Amino acid sequence: MRVLPALLLLLAAMPAWAFDFSGRWYGFGYQPAWGFATQWIAQRLPNGDLQVEFRRYENCQLVLQQVERGSWMVEGSRYSSLIVQVDGQSAMRVEDYELLDQQGDIVRYRHLRSGQVFQARRVTQDFAWPECSGGQFIS
Repeated sequence: MRVLPALLLLLAAMPAWAFDFSGRWYGFGYQPAWGFATQWIAQRLPNGDLQVEFRRYENCQLVLQQVERGSWMVEGSRYSSLIVQVDGQSAMRVEDYELLDQQGDIVRYRHLRSGQVFQARRVTQDFAWPECSGGQFIS
């Protein structure tokens, strides 16, 4: 039974970001590449598949909807996504992030190229996009 105490010590020493990053995540925030804030839902499957949908509303009208597909992986505190398709068109882009911290179902991560910090919340599969009047991060 010496394995159990050693396992508990190992788990206690693991950083806060060492968790299952798969699942469905919702975020709202400034996107440096576009120069404005968007909402997004990222679906990360355990097999490494990734789909991210971005939306932007102005005066309660949908003015941007973009779907990106690719793959994702986490190594240590580094999260990387390889985008191979944007709105059904071929693309090839790698995005690298540093996982900063995790509090329950909230995660914060920094885009390495821009320095922008993003925050997302794990949501259920039946999560619906917030009404356009809100359009902000749900804590």
